[in-house]
Amino acid sequence: MLRLATSLPKAVPSLSTATPLASALHQTLSFSSAPSSPSSSPPLSKSALRKARLGLPPPVINNLDTFTGLSRLERLERSPLETPKHRGSKVGVVTGTKMAKTVKVDVRASKTYRKYQKSLPVTRRFYAHDEDEECLEGDTVRIMPDRPRSKLKRWYVQEILKRRRVVEY
Repeated sequence: MLRLATSLPKAVPSLSTATPLASALHQTLSFSSAPSSPSSSPPLSKSALRKARLGLPPPVINNLDTFTGLSRLERLERSPLETPKHRGSKVGVVTGTKMAKTVKVDVRASKTYRKYQKSLPVTRRFYAHDEDEECLEGDTVRIMPDRPRSKLKRWYVQEILKRRRVVEY
């Protein structure tokens, strides 16, 4: 039968004087039974501990957006086609206008195949309400979720982002 040791060994003492990150790591990993004082730094997260063990620098907090990696000014300068303005909105191309006050909008996205990690194009079709019937086939539009208006129609056209190119002969 195995017996567990009642006192656990301390972390390596040479780490505590190397860098502030290493001292925080040493403080977090020390197994003292006395509670830490409230003036000490808070314990590091698991990812910060992992980065400290690998010798990576601490994260830099800056003015960049965490999702796109752009600054606020760069985000404002982007075209409206690149990012939706509202949560739940989608950007797509009008493919059908034959119904009254209704348009068919194809929204393209890419889906990753889990087993092979290959990205595949996926097209979804949405029926959207177009009150003024101003959309033409080929227009790029932004659609927003809406109350159910019919069996298939649960979206409405918020704005037309880009008109189709009309070629005259």
